[in-house]
Formats: sequence, C-alpha cells, structure tokens
Amino acid sequence: MGRTKRIERSAKEIRNVIENQGLKYILVNNDLFKLYKQGKYNTGETIKDKKTGEEKDLILNFDARFFSIYIGLKFLDQIDFFGYKKEVASFIKEKLSERRLRERLDNLKKIKMPVNNRFSKADGKHVLLENPKSVDLVRKRGEIGFERNRKVKTDRWFCPWDCNRKLVKTENGKELKPYDFFAVTIYDFDLYRNGILNDEEFVLYLYLVKSYNSNDKDKKGIAQTVSKIAENLNVKNPDIVQKRLDKLVNLRVRDAYCNEGEDFPLLQTTKPKNHNQKLLTRNEPSLHYYPIYNDTTIEKINNKVEANEKEADGEFWGEDLNSDSDLNNSDTELIEDTHLYKTDTKINKTDTDHPF
Repeated sequence: MGRTKRIERSAKEIRNVIENQGLKYILVNNDLFKLYKQGKYNTGETIKDKKTGEEKDLILNFDARFFSIYIGLKFLDQIDFFGYKKEVASFIKEKLSERRLRERLDNLKKIKMPVNNRFSKADGKHVLLENPKSVDLVRKRGEIGFERNRKVKTDRWFCPWDCNRKLVKTENGKELKPYDFFAVTIYDFDLYRNGILNDEEFVLYLYLVKSYNSNDKDKKGIAQTVSKIAENLNVKNPDIVQKRLDKLVNLRVRDAYCNEGEDFPLLQTTKPKNHNQKLLTRNEPSLHYYPIYNDTTIEKINNKVEANEKEADGEFWGEDLNSDSDLNNSDTELIEDTHLYKTDTKINKTDTDHPF
C-alpha cells in the first residue's frame, strides 16, 4: 500500500483560520526593537573558528527578516497551529522557502529575552516575578496532528516571550496589565505576507506604530527626524529611510473594514510648528507620523467586538487575544486582493540589510 500523501494547508486557509477565530491583533514587547537595533545577539555559546580552530562566541544576526518571521510565528502561536515548516513558510511570506525558514528558525530558537512575569497554566493568569527572567523568543515542540482520521507528526511553534506587565487599578481591583508594547493587526501583517511591503519597509512601518501613543488626543504621533529614525533602526544612510518613508506615506490600502469604493492611507504626516524655522536655519526638520491605518483598524475591531458582546450579552475579547468564537465573519477576500497605489522603491542595499 502506497504512502498517504500529507495534506498541506495553503497560506489562505491558515489566514482564514486566524480570521475566523477572531484573532485580529497581537501585542508585541517593545524590546523587540532594541534587539533589532543591536542587530546582533550573543547566545553565550561558543563555536570553533573554521579557519583558526580557536573557540569564539556564537553571535547571531537579527535583521528585518528575523523580525518579520517572529511576528508571523506569534500569530500562529495564538491559534494553536500544528503544522509543517512548508505551511509556516507559505503563510509568513510568499516564496519563502522551507530551507531558508528552517535556517532562520534554528537561530531564533537560540535567542532569549527578559520578561517580568510568567503565565500560570494552573489558574490561567500572569504572575509577576521578583526579578526579570530570560525566556525563549520562540520554541518548537513536536506534536501529533490529525489528517483523514490518521495521526501525523507536526510542529507546534510557541512564542513564550511576552509583554512586561504591571499592576493597574481597575473597577475589579488591581489587575496585571501589559505595558510598553505595540499592537500588530493581521491586516498589517497582510501587507508583508502579500509582498506589498518588504522586510525593511515592514519593520519601519511597525517602528512608527510603536512610536505612536494611542492616547494621543491630537492623533499626530511624536515628531521625528529621518536621521533619528535611521539611528533607531540601525540604518547608516538616512536617504534609504527617506525612500522607504515616501513609499509608506503614499500607499493606500483597501481591506475588510473599508466601505465600498473606500481606501485608506497607512500613515498621515503633519509638520510641527518649528518646521519652517528649522528649514530657514538649515537644521533637519521633523514630521509627526500618525499610523492611521493601524490605529483606526484597531478602533474598528474593538468597536465591532463591543457591539457583538452587547448582542450576545457575554464575554468575547480577552487581552490575551485567544478566542474560539466564529462571531466575526468579515470578508477576507478583500485582504487578499488588497488594492494599492504603488511607488517605485528600488534602492541600493548599502545599509545593514541582509537579503537572502
């Protein structure tokens, strides 16, 4: 009897599972950008130099591709996905090969990051630690999955590193709430998955999302110069960052939350009051960058959830973003067919990019 061919889920099927489970955004620890700015990670392990035979520290690069893969894995972790590496590669990025993904995953498993709390499985709550503890950025565990009523060997990818938390007064007393994080919607990730933004553009976009204070009543975002943004992203040439910013500012998208015939900008920029003065004195001017797409989409998601909660008179959305509800049946075809006004962003790779 011939070997039964395994069933491989398409990227669209996996994407629809995320949509149908009601998982619309994830929370990511701000310290991921500290790791990205460093660009290097010392594992604490040693290896032999191939040329000299001497022991040396095992130091890994952490570039934009690592950053983007981590975001994709965090979405898969939230839906408890048992899958093959080929499926994971297909979901994260079109044309990302299984071999290339495997190499990246092997390195990601060696990275540990500090966090000030742990999740207690016993009572399903987060518990503060006396001292921050280093935990794995990602972790793999072999799992037995099911296909056509037969058992198959699969992988389950976890992202144990979570947001830091602090005690906050609420109506129900003091509760542990996450802080110093940024939210990435599945629609943000679609921009990367579908090839609309490349790795470096996606990280720049998320940097502007992270920099924005959602409590900003003026909806402006902090004023930043291009040079400062380049410094924070470890890019040597600010002109390259400027080209990427130009693309992000000019892009317009249409997704499941847009009305018919409506599209949306990713970013809005406004000039600070001292903008003209800076120009006259030949100082580098700054701009306010407001990630309107991310901020407005999260607002629409939460409003829809609140409406569903009132209708069902039950609890639906938790801060851990895990849900078994099929309550949201948004049309995801619009996401797959995202409409864009594209700009030419061909650039010379003279900065810290690490293409395959």
